[in-house]
Amino acid sequence: MKTYKKHALLIVLIPLLLNGCIPISTTTPKEIEDHKKKIEKERKERNEDVLTYTAEDYKAYDAQETEDITEELRDEIIQATKDYMKKNFHLDIQVHNILTNIDGVTVYFETKDHIHFFSEVRIPIDLINKRVLGDKVKYYDDLLDNAMKASLYAYMHEEQFSELDGLLGEVAEENDVVGIRKELIQNIGRQGYMTPYYYTNYLNSDEALIPVYQKYLDAPSSTKAELLEVFKSEDFDPEYIEIHIQLFMKEPDTEPDEKTFRLIMDKIKTGNQLPKGHYIITLNDNQKEKGTIDNRSLGSKQEEIIIE
Repeated sequence: MKTYKKHALLIVLIPLLLNGCIPISTTTPKEIEDHKKKIEKERKERNEDVLTYTAEDYKAYDAQETEDITEELRDEIIQATKDYMKKNFHLDIQVHNILTNIDGVTVYFETKDHIHFFSEVRIPIDLINKRVLGDKVKYYDDLLDNAMKASLYAYMHEEQFSELDGLLGEVAEENDVVGIRKELIQNIGRQGYMTPYYYTNYLNSDEALIPVYQKYLDAPSSTKAELLEVFKSEDFDPEYIEIHIQLFMKEPDTEPDEKTFRLIMDKIKTGNQLPKGHYIITLNDNQKEKGTIDNRSLGSKQEEIIIE
């Protein structure tokens, strides 16, 4: 029997807190109106319609010389990424995007195996000699390890995640809401197990998945049943697997309303056989913040529940 407990409720309803306060010195109607126009312009520059935003032109670091060298070395960068992931994690990957950073490139990829996730690695480049330093590939903190643990959890509970996918598809169709574009996930997605409607986040405090992760690294051909055998279900705390559901109003200039949000929450709460985890559900307006997967738009509504 499925149980859940409400964790928190956050509803953002104060636009001025997000968009900036009108200066105290602004007193005339014209100054107030000019300030509102300035804030709205800045907001539009930071956001784009969720139905069109793909981060195709996103740049984390703007340096034309580095970009030119990166383009010359593109094939070597892709091969270095593939070699690293195969050697260290026994996974075949597809590279979707390469962005320059301060000392090289950040490579965004998707795994092609049954352990499926999106992530990134960073590869230094010797700009003077135009050489890819493939022996110095690195990743941020525990990004890859945690992405793999969350993906292993999804793999072991494949039917439950399939149920979640179907439920969110129904939610989108019935309530005129959407998720993010698949191309956006491919271009800058690094959160691990991801779909247009949600991404997962594994927290290091959990110990139940550690033996599963180690089993996979030691024996990558392990079956689902063999992985489940070493999964410490008695130590598993659903709070440590975050499932971030992010939905957006389909129509432009439409604020997320309480009725739609409650319908979505009720659908999730009454869903059958959903994966256990800490659900963070957010309903945004039509605007997607540029350069990021995570999102909290003006007027967004959010609630957290734990399904046990």
